[in-house]
Amino acid sequence: MGGFYLVFFTLIATEHVFEHSYAANILGFDDTNLIDLNWYVFAGIIAGCAFTYFTFAIRKWRYKTMTAIAFGLAVIYLAYFYFVIDYGVEKEMLFVPLPLFIRGAGAVIISIVFLTSIVQSGLPFQVFPQALRGCLITKVKT
Repeated sequence: MGGFYLVFFTLIATEHVFEHSYAANILGFDDTNLIDLNWYVFAGIIAGCAFTYFTFAIRKWRYKTMTAIAFGLAVIYLAYFYFVIDYGVEKEMLFVPLPLFIRGAGAVIISIVFLTSIVQSGLPFQVFPQALRGCLITKVKT
């Protein structure tokens, strides 16, 4: 499961860095404007938490289903940047709320599923941070 987590955030990181760099350096957005964009991500996080609670916790959906949904959201986010944007696109097209919302929802869904899988493996809370670190390092080395 740690490998999926690593792959997910590696895929998302490229576009997120591009998005932030473009807004700050090319468009000249100040910190206030960049923070305002994060409200859409925050709304996606809230929606992702609610969705995960009702489907994963209450309806008992499987880990594979939830991971597939999170990766589906990541694919939508990446597809927006790879297929919609070209050299002639208007700058406002980069900062529509939907892709930012989708990124937040997908990130929180995969995080909740990953952390739940670690906790349900019977690991005591006292060693949870070390196990989390060890799991991520092990997956990176393999």
